[in-house]
Amino acid sequence: MGIDLLKIEFDKDVYLPGEDINVYISINLPIDTKIRYGILHLRYYIYSRDKSGQSPIKKILDEELRFIEEGHYPKGIYNYRLKYKLPENIPPTYRGRMLDSMLYYECRVVEKHGYEYLKRGELKITEKPGSKPKEVIYSVGSGKIHINLSISEPIIGDILLGVLSIEEGLELIRRSSIEICFIENYRVGKLKIFKGYREDRRCIPIYNIVISRDIHRYPIRVDLSKALRGRLIYTSPYEDEDISYKPYLKIRLSTKVGERSYQIPIKWYPYFESELSTSIVKDVSIMEERIKKLILKFFEDYYEGDIIDIQRFLSLNGINVNIYTLEKMVEDLIDEELIVVSDESPILRRYKFNSP
Repeated sequence: MGIDLLKIEFDKDVYLPGEDINVYISINLPIDTKIRYGILHLRYYIYSRDKSGQSPIKKILDEELRFIEEGHYPKGIYNYRLKYKLPENIPPTYRGRMLDSMLYYECRVVEKHGYEYLKRGELKITEKPGSKPKEVIYSVGSGKIHINLSISEPIIGDILLGVLSIEEGLELIRRSSIEICFIENYRVGKLKIFKGYREDRRCIPIYNIVISRDIHRYPIRVDLSKALRGRLIYTSPYEDEDISYKPYLKIRLSTKVGERSYQIPIKWYPYFESELSTSIVKDVSIMEERIKKLILKFFEDYYEGDIIDIQRFLSLNGINVNIYTLEKMVEDLIDEELIVVSDESPILRRYKFNSP
């Protein structure tokens, strides 16, 4: 057994269709080792789930990227970079009750004698919001009851802000609740003339209002991310001729004449920042300046090193930084002419102080 470390890092946690996935892979060989191959397997299938198990219903991609060829490798640390461009039509990530739409990765290194080292996980894909948020008013009701719900749509980030206005029937309504719901659809059968669809709906209560006879308008502030805690994973709405998964709001009213409910379709993009989000720019800036000072201290202590050496030094000082975030900071220090590239290696560059 020659490998005692297999490490894989991605430049992002969430990707857009058509973006490049940048991957950094590191292996440590404490002794000389014969290796058969090293591959990164990217796989995206859409699965349906029922009582009989899980079945693939649509293949999006299935790619193997080889980064180690067969050969004898002297002991040492080997670092590799890979890049893969996602398809423009890749669907966003979703895992619900009936559908599973996810990009999986599997990094595998196999030694000559059959020992195998494996890292696997999932990457998220999300669509971009098609427009900037604007106020939208939904009017629903029947008989003597009519209400309006004003929200900013598309909903960007986790927070739903809105106003529930009771336009008619205030004296009849006792309570109101709001649920976030997800509707899943997929086509059964390949022949269009015989096609049918399976459908599933899941609703999660997120907000309750006790109605007062004197108040017509009720402000709403809801953290929608609470609905995603657990097995449900959602990134953005999606629909094509074979599958769809979309959110909507359900407003329930408890009235003197029974319960009523109304559905309001929404577009929600949780993996983006809204102008209404709390700014953390100042805190991030302070942290980055602290890390840059530690990077300069590394060069004071060791004079020269690569990005992995710097990352280990930061880790010993209680700071864990993503490789690509660290590279950006190093590039900033190069732009400031505080450090320079000492070895332009195609695999891993080395840096040193910019001595006059």
